[in-house]
Amino acid sequence: MLTAKDIEGDVSEIVLMEVVLENVTTGVSGFQLTMRIDDPSVATIDSIDFPDYADPITGFSFNSAIPLPPRSITVTAVDLVQVIEPGPPTGHLLFTLQINLLSPGETSVTVSSVGRLNDDSGADIAIGQLIPGSVTVN
Repeated sequence: MLTAKDIEGDVSEIVLMEVVLENVTTGVSGFQLTMRIDDPSVATIDSIDFPDYADPITGFSFNSAIPLPPRSITVTAVDLVQVIEPGPPTGHLLFTLQINLLSPGETSVTVSSVGRLNDDSGADIAIGQLIPGSVTVN
């Protein structure tokens, strides 16, 4: 299951939305995901942060975020040093989106495309559910 966590804030704030991969027992060798905001008049994607374990020296060996229009971003990472290893099904923070809140209202952040999501053996990971995150702007 891939989940974008719900967030809330006031106009002109930048708030953080975590994107978490849950229930994976086979590790992660890499991913390429495109995240999209449904209503860019309410909020836009400002930037992205990778977790501390994604440090290029001690974590993800390659990570990048390719900005598209302010309503979407494509995120790519490769875990060559097995930061996300096989084990019990726990949640793994893949990245955090910085969301710029523009006007009062609600919108969703969804995974609009999964270019790839592979386990440590290189096989595709069956995501199951893609759970969008709700953005509420007061």
